[in-house]
Amino acid sequence: MSESTTMALPLDVVYHIAQMLEDDPLTLRHIALTSHSLLSCARVSLYKRVILSGLAFKRAELLSRTLRANPELGSLVKSLRLSRLLRHDPSSKYGSEKSSLTTEFLPFHLLLNLQTLELHWVEMRRRIDDLLAIIGSLPRLERLLCDTLVQNIQETTLVPLSRYHPASLAPPGVPPRFPILRELTIKHGSWTHWAFAKRLLLSHRGSVDQLQSISISFGPTGEALLWVPIIRTAGSRLRTVSISITDSSARLHGLEGGSNVLSEIDAYPNSHAYVFDNLSHCPALRTLHVKYYPDTIGSTDTSQSDGPIEALCEVLERHPPPWPSLKRLELWLVDRQDGTVPVSDQLCARLARALADKTRFPDFGTLVLRIQPQFWIPRPGVWSLRSVSSQIDRTAIVERWKQAFGAFERLQGVALDVAMLHSPGAQG
Repeated sequence: MSESTTMALPLDVVYHIAQMLEDDPLTLRHIALTSHSLLSCARVSLYKRVILSGLAFKRAELLSRTLRANPELGSLVKSLRLSRLLRHDPSSKYGSEKSSLTTEFLPFHLLLNLQTLELHWVEMRRRIDDLLAIIGSLPRLERLLCDTLVQNIQETTLVPLSRYHPASLAPPGVPPRFPILRELTIKHGSWTHWAFAKRLLLSHRGSVDQLQSISISFGPTGEALLWVPIIRTAGSRLRTVSISITDSSARLHGLEGGSNVLSEIDAYPNSHAYVFDNLSHCPALRTLHVKYYPDTIGSTDTSQSDGPIEALCEVLERHPPPWPSLKRLELWLVDRQDGTVPVSDQLCARLARALADKTRFPDFGTLVLRIQPQFWIPRPGVWSLRSVSSQIDRTAIVERWKQAFGAFERLQGVALDVAMLHSPGAQG
Protein backbone atom coordinates (compact mmCIF):
# COMPACT_ATOMS: atom_id res chain seq x y z
CA MET A 1 0.00 0.00 0.00
CA SER A 2 1.50 3.32 -1.04
CA GLU A 3 1.60 6.52 0.99
CA SER A 4 -0.73 8.22 -1.51
CA THR A 5 -3.26 5.37 -1.21
CA THR A 6 -3.40 5.51 2.57
CA MET A 7 -3.66 9.30 2.58
CA ALA A 8 -6.72 8.99 0.34
CA LEU A 9 -8.52 7.02 3.03
CA PRO A 10 -10.51 9.03 5.59
CA LEU A 11 -8.70 9.22 8.91
CA ASP A 12 -11.60 7.68 10.83
CA VAL A 13 -11.53 4.66 8.50
CA VAL A 14 -7.81 4.19 9.13
CA TYR A 15 -8.35 4.34 12.89
CA HIS A 16 -11.22 1.86 12.59
CA ILE A 17 -8.97 -0.60 10.75
CA ALA A 18 -6.34 -0.27 13.48
CA GLN A 19 -8.96 -0.85 16.18
CA MET A 20 -10.13 -4.03 14.46
CA LEU A 21 -6.55 -5.32 14.65
CA GLU A 22 -6.00 -4.53 18.35
CA ASP A 23 -5.63 -8.24 19.16
CA ASP A 24 -3.11 -8.77 16.37
CA PRO A 25 -0.01 -6.78 17.37
CA LEU A 26 2.20 -8.45 14.76
CA THR A 27 -0.01 -7.21 11.92
CA LEU A 28 -0.22 -3.79 13.54
CA ARG A 29 3.57 -3.57 13.64
CA HIS A 30 3.75 -4.41 9.94
CA ILE A 31 1.11 -1.78 9.19
CA ALA A 32 3.00 0.80 11.24
CA LEU A 33 6.02 0.33 8.96
CA THR A 34 3.94 0.82 5.82
CA SER A 35 3.47 4.57 5.92
CA HIS A 36 3.70 7.58 8.20
CA SER A 37 -0.05 8.06 8.18
CA LEU A 38 -0.66 4.49 9.37
CA LEU A 39 2.11 4.72 11.94
CA SER A 40 0.24 7.18 14.16
CA CYS A 41 -3.00 5.19 13.88
CA ALA A 42 -1.32 1.85 14.60
CA ARG A 43 0.45 3.29 17.62
CA VAL A 44 -2.87 4.08 19.29
CA SER A 45 -3.82 0.40 19.19
CA LEU A 46 -0.31 -0.97 19.81
CA TYR A 47 0.15 0.96 23.04
CA LYS A 48 -3.45 0.80 24.27
CA ARG A 49 -2.93 -2.45 26.23
CA VAL A 50 0.60 -3.41 27.27
CA ILE A 51 1.30 -6.87 28.71
CA LEU A 52 4.68 -7.82 30.16
CA SER A 53 4.80 -11.43 31.33
CA GLY A 54 7.44 -14.06 32.02
CA LEU A 55 10.90 -13.46 30.51
CA ALA A 56 9.93 -9.94 29.54
CA PHE A 57 12.53 -7.86 31.34
CA LYS A 58 14.29 -6.86 28.12
CA ARG A 59 10.94 -5.86 26.63
CA ALA A 60 10.29 -3.78 29.75
CA GLU A 61 13.67 -2.09 29.33
CA LEU A 62 12.89 -1.40 25.66
CA LEU A 63 9.48 0.03 26.58
CA SER A 64 11.11 2.21 29.23
CA ARG A 65 13.69 3.59 26.78
CA THR A 66 11.01 4.15 24.12
CA LEU A 67 8.73 6.08 26.50
CA ARG A 68 11.57 8.23 27.80
CA ALA A 69 12.65 9.05 24.25
CA ASN A 70 9.04 9.64 23.12
CA PRO A 71 7.07 10.85 26.17
CA GLU A 72 3.97 11.45 24.10
CA LEU A 73 3.56 7.68 23.62
CA GLY A 74 2.95 7.24 27.35
CA SER A 75 -0.44 8.90 27.09
CA LEU A 76 -1.56 6.15 24.66
CA VAL A 77 -1.25 3.39 27.26
CA LYS A 78 -4.65 2.69 28.83
CA SER A 79 -3.98 -0.73 30.38
CA LEU A 80 -0.79 -2.28 31.80
CA ARG A 81 -0.46 -5.88 33.02
CA LEU A 82 2.73 -7.08 34.73
CA SER A 83 2.82 -10.82 35.43
CA ARG A 84 5.52 -13.19 36.70
CA LEU A 85 8.31 -10.96 35.45
CA LEU A 86 11.64 -12.76 35.04
CA ARG A 87 15.08 -11.62 34.02
CA HIS A 88 17.27 -13.99 32.01
CA ASP A 89 20.22 -15.05 34.19
CA PRO A 90 22.47 -17.87 32.89
CA SER A 91 24.23 -18.07 36.27
CA SER A 92 20.95 -18.85 38.06
CA LYS A 93 20.03 -22.45 38.83
CA TYR A 94 16.82 -22.02 36.82
CA GLY A 95 18.26 -19.82 34.08
CA SER A 96 16.28 -16.81 35.28
CA GLU A 97 15.55 -14.74 38.35
CA LYS A 98 12.60 -12.65 39.46
CA SER A 99 12.49 -9.03 38.43
CA SER A 100 11.24 -6.75 41.20
CA LEU A 101 8.72 -3.98 40.84
CA THR A 102 10.34 -0.68 41.80
CA THR A 103 9.77 2.95 41.01
CA GLU A 104 12.61 2.78 38.47
CA PHE A 105 11.11 -0.19 36.60
CA LEU A 106 9.14 1.99 34.17
CA PRO A 107 8.56 5.75 33.82
CA PHE A 108 5.09 5.42 35.31
CA HIS A 109 4.70 9.21 35.51
CA LEU A 110 4.49 9.27 31.69
CA LEU A 111 1.42 6.99 31.68
CA LEU A 112 -0.91 9.92 32.17
CA ASN A 113 -4.00 8.16 30.78
CA LEU A 114 -3.46 4.73 32.32
CA GLN A 115 -6.82 3.42 33.55
CA THR A 116 -6.02 -0.20 34.47
CA LEU A 117 -2.98 -1.58 36.32
CA GLU A 118 -2.77 -5.34 36.88
CA LEU A 119 -0.02 -6.84 39.04
CA HIS A 120 0.07 -10.64 39.09
CA TRP A 121 2.82 -12.63 40.80
CA VAL A 122 5.03 -9.56 40.96
CA GLU A 123 7.83 -9.25 43.51
CA MET A 124 8.22 -6.00 45.41
CA ARG A 125 11.81 -5.55 46.51
CA ARG A 126 11.19 -2.61 48.79
CA ARG A 127 8.50 -1.33 51.11
CA ILE A 128 4.88 -0.72 50.22
CA ASP A 129 5.99 2.85 49.44
CA ASP A 130 7.02 1.76 45.95
CA LEU A 131 3.47 0.67 45.15
CA LEU A 132 2.03 3.87 46.62
CA ALA A 133 4.56 5.93 44.67
CA ILE A 134 3.53 4.26 41.42
CA ILE A 135 -0.18 4.77 42.12
CA GLY A 136 0.49 8.39 43.02
CA SER A 137 1.95 8.98 39.57
CA LEU A 138 -1.13 7.65 37.73
CA PRO A 139 -3.79 10.38 38.04
CA ARG A 140 -6.39 8.65 35.81
CA LEU A 141 -6.06 5.14 37.20
CA GLU A 142 -9.49 3.57 37.80
CA ARG A 143 -8.82 -0.19 38.12
CA LEU A 144 -6.09 -1.63 40.36
CA LEU A 145 -5.66 -5.40 40.59
CA CYS A 146 -3.03 -6.89 42.93
CA ASP A 147 -2.99 -10.68 42.75
CA THR A 148 -0.41 -12.73 44.67
CA LEU A 149 2.24 -10.09 45.21
CA VAL A 150 5.47 -11.19 46.87
CA GLN A 151 7.62 -8.96 49.01
CA ASN A 152 11.33 -9.54 49.53
CA ILE A 153 11.43 -8.96 53.28
CA GLN A 154 15.24 -9.15 53.43
CA GLU A 155 15.60 -5.91 51.50
CA THR A 156 12.73 -3.86 52.91
CA THR A 157 14.83 -2.20 55.60
CA LEU A 158 17.65 -1.13 53.29
CA VAL A 159 15.88 1.74 51.53
CA PRO A 160 15.07 5.10 53.19
CA LEU A 161 11.36 5.84 52.94
CA SER A 162 11.96 9.44 51.91
CA ARG A 163 13.82 8.36 48.78
CA TYR A 164 10.71 6.74 47.32
CA HIS A 165 8.13 9.43 47.88
CA PRO A 166 5.62 9.68 45.00
CA ALA A 167 7.10 13.06 44.11
CA SER A 168 10.28 11.29 43.00
CA LEU A 169 8.36 9.90 40.04
CA ALA A 170 6.77 13.12 38.86
CA PRO A 171 8.49 15.91 36.90
CA PRO A 172 10.04 18.68 39.04
CA GLY A 173 7.44 20.99 40.53
CA VAL A 174 4.52 18.62 39.83
CA PRO A 175 2.97 17.17 43.04
CA PRO A 176 1.70 13.56 43.06
CA ARG A 177 -1.96 13.16 42.13
CA PHE A 178 -3.52 10.09 43.65
CA PRO A 179 -6.25 8.69 41.43
CA ILE A 180 -9.89 8.11 42.27
CA LEU A 181 -10.20 4.34 42.01
CA ARG A 182 -13.43 2.72 40.79
CA GLU A 183 -12.36 -0.93 41.05
CA LEU A 184 -9.95 -2.55 43.51
CA THR A 185 -8.88 -6.19 43.68
CA ILE A 186 -6.57 -7.44 46.43
CA LYS A 187 -5.71 -11.14 46.59
CA HIS A 188 -3.46 -13.32 48.67
CA GLY A 189 0.31 -13.28 48.49
CA SER A 190 3.28 -12.64 50.72
CA TRP A 191 3.27 -8.88 51.11
CA THR A 192 2.30 -6.24 53.65
CA HIS A 193 -1.17 -5.64 52.25
CA TRP A 194 -2.45 -4.55 55.68
CA ALA A 195 0.01 -1.63 55.61
CA PHE A 196 -1.31 -0.76 52.15
CA ALA A 197 -4.90 -0.71 53.46
CA LYS A 198 -3.91 1.43 56.43
CA ARG A 199 -2.03 3.96 54.30
CA LEU A 200 -4.93 4.25 51.88
CA LEU A 201 -7.31 5.03 54.73
CA LEU A 202 -5.05 7.42 56.62
CA SER A 203 -3.41 9.33 53.77
CA HIS A 204 -5.35 8.67 50.58
CA ARG A 205 -8.98 8.14 51.57
CA GLY A 206 -10.09 10.07 48.51
CA SER A 207 -8.67 7.29 46.32
CA VAL A 208 -11.04 4.65 47.71
CA ASP A 209 -14.17 6.44 48.93
CA GLN A 210 -15.74 6.29 45.45
CA LEU A 211 -15.06 2.63 44.71
CA GLN A 212 -17.82 0.88 42.79
CA SER A 213 -16.31 -2.60 42.88
CA ILE A 214 -14.02 -4.30 45.40
CA SER A 215 -12.73 -7.87 45.58
CA ILE A 216 -10.79 -8.99 48.66
CA SER A 217 -9.66 -12.60 48.88
CA PHE A 218 -7.13 -14.16 51.26
CA GLY A 219 -8.42 -17.72 51.40
CA PRO A 220 -8.61 -19.29 54.88
CA THR A 221 -6.29 -16.80 56.61
CA GLY A 222 -8.93 -14.30 57.77
CA GLU A 223 -6.80 -11.37 56.61
CA ALA A 224 -9.59 -10.06 54.39
CA LEU A 225 -11.05 -8.62 57.60
CA LEU A 226 -8.34 -5.95 57.52
CA TRP A 227 -9.97 -4.53 54.39
CA VAL A 228 -13.47 -4.21 55.85
CA PRO A 229 -12.75 -0.55 56.84
CA ILE A 230 -12.12 0.17 53.14
CA ILE A 231 -15.50 -1.37 52.29
CA ARG A 232 -17.09 0.79 54.98
CA THR A 233 -15.45 3.93 53.58
CA ALA A 234 -16.72 3.27 50.04
CA GLY A 235 -20.04 1.81 51.18
CA SER A 236 -22.53 4.17 49.57
CA ARG A 237 -21.10 3.78 46.04
CA LEU A 238 -20.24 0.08 45.95
CA ARG A 239 -22.11 -1.95 43.34
CA THR A 240 -20.10 -5.19 43.52
CA VAL A 241 -18.38 -6.78 46.52
CA SER A 242 -16.44 -10.03 46.69
CA ILE A 243 -14.86 -11.06 49.99
CA SER A 244 -13.45 -14.18 51.62
CA ILE A 245 -14.42 -15.00 55.20
CA THR A 246 -13.29 -17.63 57.68
CA ASP A 247 -14.13 -18.79 61.18
CA SER A 248 -10.78 -17.76 62.61
CA SER A 249 -9.16 -14.35 62.87
CA ALA A 250 -6.16 -15.54 64.89
CA ARG A 251 -3.67 -14.44 62.24
CA LEU A 252 -4.68 -10.81 62.71
CA HIS A 253 -2.80 -10.65 66.01
CA GLY A 254 0.48 -8.82 65.53
CA LEU A 255 -0.39 -7.51 62.05
CA GLU A 256 -0.45 -3.77 61.49
CA GLY A 257 -4.03 -2.65 61.95
CA GLY A 258 -5.08 -6.10 63.21
CA SER A 259 -5.71 -4.96 66.78
CA ASN A 260 -8.08 -2.19 65.62
CA VAL A 261 -10.15 -4.63 63.59
CA LEU A 262 -10.19 -7.20 66.38
CA SER A 263 -11.50 -4.59 68.81
CA GLU A 264 -14.32 -3.78 66.37
CA ILE A 265 -15.15 -7.49 65.99
CA ASP A 266 -15.44 -7.81 69.79
CA ALA A 267 -18.68 -5.82 69.61
CA TYR A 268 -20.29 -8.57 67.45
CA PRO A 269 -21.23 -12.21 68.09
CA ASN A 270 -18.56 -13.29 65.57
CA SER A 271 -16.51 -12.02 62.64
CA HIS A 272 -19.24 -13.02 60.17
CA ALA A 273 -21.72 -10.65 61.82
CA TYR A 274 -19.04 -7.93 61.69
CA VAL A 275 -18.51 -8.39 57.95
CA PHE A 276 -22.20 -8.49 57.00
CA ASP A 277 -23.09 -5.55 59.23
CA ASN A 278 -20.52 -3.42 57.42
CA LEU A 279 -21.79 -4.70 54.08
CA SER A 280 -25.31 -3.64 55.09
CA HIS A 281 -24.14 -0.04 54.68
CA CYS A 282 -23.71 -0.53 50.91
CA PRO A 283 -27.22 0.44 49.75
CA ALA A 284 -26.36 0.39 46.03
CA LEU A 285 -25.04 -3.19 46.12
CA ARG A 286 -26.12 -5.30 43.14
CA THR A 287 -23.76 -8.29 43.28
CA LEU A 288 -22.46 -9.92 46.47
CA HIS A 289 -19.91 -12.74 46.35
CA VAL A 290 -18.90 -14.42 49.63
CA LYS A 291 -16.21 -17.11 49.79
CA TYR A 292 -16.45 -19.07 53.03
CA TYR A 293 -13.47 -21.06 54.34
CA PRO A 294 -14.25 -22.99 57.57
CA ASP A 295 -11.49 -23.90 60.00
CA THR A 296 -9.34 -26.71 58.62
CA ILE A 297 -7.77 -27.83 61.90
CA GLY A 298 -9.75 -30.11 64.20
CA SER A 299 -11.00 -33.66 63.86
CA THR A 300 -13.12 -35.71 61.51
CA ASP A 301 -16.27 -34.77 63.46
CA THR A 302 -15.51 -31.04 63.55
CA SER A 303 -18.74 -29.43 62.40
CA GLN A 304 -18.84 -26.45 60.10
CA SER A 305 -20.35 -23.23 61.27
CA ASP A 306 -23.58 -21.95 59.74
CA GLY A 307 -22.61 -18.53 61.09
CA PRO A 308 -22.10 -16.91 57.67
CA ILE A 309 -25.61 -17.84 56.44
CA GLU A 310 -27.10 -16.88 59.81
CA ALA A 311 -25.40 -13.47 59.67
CA LEU A 312 -26.49 -13.01 56.05
CA CYS A 313 -30.11 -13.79 56.90
CA GLU A 314 -30.06 -11.37 59.82
CA VAL A 315 -28.97 -8.53 57.53
CA LEU A 316 -31.42 -9.44 54.75
CA GLU A 317 -34.32 -9.34 57.22
CA ARG A 318 -33.59 -5.81 58.40
CA HIS A 319 -35.97 -2.93 57.79
CA PRO A 320 -35.52 -1.16 55.52
CA PRO A 321 -33.83 -3.74 53.27
CA PRO A 322 -30.06 -3.16 53.09
CA TRP A 323 -29.65 -3.90 49.37
CA PRO A 324 -32.84 -3.01 47.47
CA SER A 325 -31.00 -3.29 44.12
CA LEU A 326 -29.47 -6.74 44.79
CA LYS A 327 -29.55 -8.90 41.65
CA ARG A 328 -27.07 -11.70 42.27
CA LEU A 329 -25.76 -13.56 45.33
CA GLU A 330 -22.86 -15.99 45.00
CA LEU A 331 -21.69 -18.21 47.84
CA TRP A 332 -18.61 -20.42 47.94
CA LEU A 333 -19.20 -23.18 50.47
CA VAL A 334 -17.38 -26.33 51.54
CA ASP A 335 -18.58 -29.92 51.28
CA ARG A 336 -16.88 -32.38 53.59
CA GLN A 337 -16.78 -36.14 53.18
CA ASP A 338 -19.40 -36.86 55.84
CA GLY A 339 -22.10 -36.41 53.21
CA THR A 340 -24.11 -33.72 54.99
CA VAL A 341 -24.76 -30.11 54.04
CA PRO A 342 -23.69 -27.83 56.90
CA VAL A 343 -26.66 -25.50 56.42
CA SER A 344 -29.94 -26.58 58.01
CA ASP A 345 -33.18 -26.83 56.03
CA GLN A 346 -34.65 -24.14 58.26
CA LEU A 347 -31.81 -21.73 57.52
CA CYS A 348 -32.03 -22.38 53.76
CA ALA A 349 -35.78 -21.72 53.88
CA ARG A 350 -35.18 -18.55 55.88
CA LEU A 351 -32.72 -17.29 53.27
CA ALA A 352 -35.18 -18.10 50.48
CA ARG A 353 -38.04 -16.27 52.24
CA ALA A 354 -35.93 -13.17 52.71
CA LEU A 355 -34.85 -12.98 49.07
CA ALA A 356 -38.26 -14.00 47.70
CA ASP A 357 -39.89 -10.78 48.93
CA LYS A 358 -40.17 -8.74 45.74
CA THR A 359 -41.30 -5.70 47.67
CA ARG A 360 -37.86 -5.65 49.32
CA PHE A 361 -35.60 -7.19 46.66
CA PRO A 362 -37.45 -6.61 43.37
CA ASP A 363 -34.42 -7.20 41.15
CA PHE A 364 -33.03 -10.33 42.77
CA GLY A 365 -32.83 -13.17 40.25
CA THR A 366 -29.81 -15.47 40.79
CA LEU A 367 -28.33 -17.51 43.64
CA VAL A 368 -25.02 -19.11 42.70
CA LEU A 369 -23.49 -21.86 44.85
CA ARG A 370 -19.95 -23.00 44.19
CA ILE A 371 -18.94 -26.04 46.20
CA GLN A 372 -15.42 -27.01 47.25
CA PRO A 373 -14.92 -30.56 48.56
CA GLN A 374 -12.68 -31.00 51.60
CA PHE A 375 -11.09 -34.24 52.74
CA TRP A 376 -9.72 -35.31 56.09
CA ILE A 377 -5.98 -35.94 56.16
CA PRO A 378 -5.12 -37.87 59.38
CA ARG A 379 -1.58 -36.61 59.35
CA PRO A 380 -1.13 -33.78 60.15
CA GLY A 381 -4.82 -33.81 61.14
CA VAL A 382 -6.34 -31.18 58.84
CA TRP A 383 -9.08 -30.79 56.30
CA SER A 384 -7.60 -30.40 52.83
CA LEU A 385 -8.94 -29.26 49.47
CA ARG A 386 -7.08 -32.11 47.85
CA SER A 387 -8.10 -35.73 48.19
CA VAL A 388 -5.76 -38.68 48.63
CA SER A 389 -8.07 -40.35 46.14
CA SER A 390 -9.10 -39.05 42.74
CA GLN A 391 -12.57 -40.56 43.13
CA ILE A 392 -14.99 -37.68 43.68
CA ASP A 393 -18.68 -38.12 42.97
CA ARG A 394 -19.28 -34.58 41.76
CA THR A 395 -22.82 -35.32 40.63
CA ALA A 396 -23.82 -36.57 44.08
CA ILE A 397 -22.30 -33.53 45.77
CA VAL A 398 -24.11 -31.10 43.47
CA GLU A 399 -27.44 -32.91 43.93
CA ARG A 400 -27.03 -32.86 47.69
CA TRP A 401 -26.63 -29.08 47.71
CA LYS A 402 -29.46 -28.58 45.22
CA GLN A 403 -31.80 -30.44 47.53
CA ALA A 404 -30.66 -28.44 50.55
CA PHE A 405 -31.39 -25.16 48.75
CA GLY A 406 -34.42 -26.55 46.95
CA ALA A 407 -36.61 -23.73 48.26
CA PHE A 408 -34.97 -21.44 45.69
CA GLU A 409 -35.99 -23.69 42.80
CA ARG A 410 -39.60 -23.10 43.77
CA LEU A 411 -39.24 -19.32 43.66
CA GLN A 412 -40.67 -17.66 40.58
CA GLY A 413 -38.15 -15.54 38.70
CA VAL A 414 -35.14 -16.83 40.68
CA ALA A 415 -32.47 -19.08 39.16
CA LEU A 416 -30.48 -21.51 41.33
CA ASP A 417 -27.04 -22.31 39.89
CA VAL A 418 -25.15 -25.06 41.76
CA ALA A 419 -21.80 -26.43 40.57
CA MET A 420 -18.40 -27.55 41.77
CA LEU A 421 -15.50 -25.18 41.60
CA HIS A 422 -13.44 -25.99 38.53
CA SER A 423 -10.18 -26.05 40.47
CA PRO A 424 -10.44 -27.71 43.92
CA GLY A 425 -7.20 -26.11 45.03
CA ALA A 426 -8.16 -22.59 44.05
CA GLN A 427 -8.60 -19.99 46.74
CA GLY A 428 -10.02 -17.29 44.53
